[in-house]
Amino acid sequence: MEARVKLQSKLLVAEKQIAEGAELLDHDQVMERMRRKINAAKE
Repeated sequence: MEARVKLQSKLLVAEKQIAEGAELLDHDQVMERMRRKINAAKE
């Protein structure tokens, strides 16, 4: 089940990048950006 959730999250991220016309990024790069944004918001 956990693998399914991870795969769905990767697909959602890719779909968002395509919709925005952005260059497709590696999933790890996307997750790192999200972590930085979350950490910055906490400060």
